[in-house]
Amino acid sequence: KKINEEYFISGPDELSFNNMVDIIEKRINKKVFKIHIPKIIVRFINKSLLRDKVHDLSKIKKDFDIDLTKFEDGISYLRHDL
Repeated sequence: KKINEEYFISGPDELSFNNMVDIIEKRINKKVFKIHIPKIIVRFINKSLLRDKVHDLSKIKKDFDIDLTKFEDGISYLRHDL
C-alpha cells in the first residue's frame, strides 16, 4: 500500500501539444487552425506550461501494475463524422 506518494500520469508516448492536436484532427477528420502563443505571454500566465513534461513512468506501472494507454487509443471514442 502506497501512502503520500506522488505520481505523474500520462500515456506511454511523448507528445507535444501540436502532436495531440494533429492526432485529434485526423481522428475527427477536420482541419483545425492552431494559434501559437508567444512564450513571453505563456510565462506571464503560467510558467509551468513551459517545463518539460516527460516523466519516468516505471514507478506507476510497477506500483499499480497497469498498462498505459496510447493517446490515439484513449480518444478512439471520438467520431470521424463530426
